[in-house]
Amino acid sequence: DRGQGAPEAAPSQPQQKAARFPGLISAGGALPSLDDRLLAALKCFPQGSLGADIGADHGRLACHLLARDICRHVIVSDISAKALGKAKTLLARHGLHDRATFVQADGFEAIDRPVDAVAVMGMGGTTIARMLKNKQHLGNATLVLSAHTGQPALRKALHQAGYVLHREQVVKSQGRYYTVIEARRGQAAYTPQQLYTGPALCADDPALLQGYLQWRFEVVSAQRAPDTQLHLTWLKEAIGHATGDSTHNL
Repeated sequence: DRGQGAPEAAPSQPQQKAARFPGLISAGGALPSLDDRLLAALKCFPQGSLGADIGADHGRLACHLLARDICRHVIVSDISAKALGKAKTLLARHGLHDRATFVQADGFEAIDRPVDAVAVMGMGGTTIARMLKNKQHLGNATLVLSAHTGQPALRKALHQAGYVLHREQVVKSQGRYYTVIEARRGQAAYTPQQLYTGPALCADDPALLQGYLQWRFEVVSAQRAPDTQLHLTWLKEAIGHATGDSTHNL
């Protein structure tokens, strides 16, 4: 009770921030910050879903999924006992550990029940592609994937495993480009060119998409592989579409 006539204290800056972004403040204090890559992944999870974070490492994504009530429950998994211990500590600090199941396991073997969405962040594209061989654990879950290398191989593996590339968002974090793929069960007809460049590639800022494609072009230009010239032609066309330049001049 503040007493009659006592002025109401103005909300603190953390309280104001919490009001605008529900879930950023918990009983354990401010939640850990997320970079643009993890924020993009967060938005791919259906509201009120059951989720899985595979290769969870520090557990930041799972922490936000639970604290923001995006997920009712999350399977938090890592092959490393040390990494899983960090995730346990983080979620316990914020009073979220009772809504998580912690599993030390390799890949999708951690998923022992139906889930709505599964995240795999920060592994190589070829590694995630190999993991898809155990897709029987996935059911009809939406996949939320961010590979730091080998995106074309990952897109191809998703297509072969019976997934539609619903969205692939380009983000930039700490000076590096990343993409976050949202893939759903289904069938689609993709050409080799589409699987290479990304049929669902998008960005909140058109300049970011153009910058990513230009960076990809420069990376591939330095390669000496049999398909390099073909891939450069495909990337040049993608840059032309992104910039509205029908001549595809770089």
